[in-house]
Amino acid sequence: DWRLGRQYVGESNDLVWHIGVKRDDSLTITSIDGLSVKCNKSEPKGDFRDKVLITLFTGKASEDDGIANTDAGDVTGDINFSNVQLDLSIIPNGNLKLGFLRGEDANTASSTDSNKLSIWRVGVNGGIAENMFTYHAEYLQNTGEAGNQGLTGAGAPTNLDYQGSAIDLGLGFNAPETNIGTFGAWINLVMASGDDDVT
Repeated sequence: DWRLGRQYVGESNDLVWHIGVKRDDSLTITSIDGLSVKCNKSEPKGDFRDKVLITLFTGKASEDDGIANTDAGDVTGDINFSNVQLDLSIIPNGNLKLGFLRGEDANTASSTDSNKLSIWRVGVNGGIAENMFTYHAEYLQNTGEAGNQGLTGAGAPTNLDYQGSAIDLGLGFNAPETNIGTFGAWINLVMASGDDDVT
């Protein structure tokens, strides 16, 4: 499945990778121009490929130059995003997800001040007892750097490394239907860390 052009990417309940219709009070809608490629799971293969979904995306959130122009003399620069995700349906009524995201803000024509953020992620989600109980757990780790945004011990500019991480845990309960309706409950725990040392 190939798609080129303006589109939505990611899932609405994703912690970091969703560009699309938001579930907020102002009904925000975001989109991105790019190329997405997904392997086709609609046709049974009869082997492990039935359990694997590979998603690739690369796109541009912002382009500061017109056609035939270059980055020379840029003040702002381009913003590019890429994502690779592997979904494995190897758990009964569940999904194992592995992913790598990359974003780069090319601030100017100089590559030394670009802001480059990468995120490695691994997670699992699913349900038991016909989804009466649901669960999800995910770990995310930042890498990359913001060019010349940090300081050395002597106060000189240097690259600021991204070293943050996050854990997202959740449990849900969906009650059987009753004569007054259906009920559900969920609880989430999200923990995130960063580095507040300017050096």
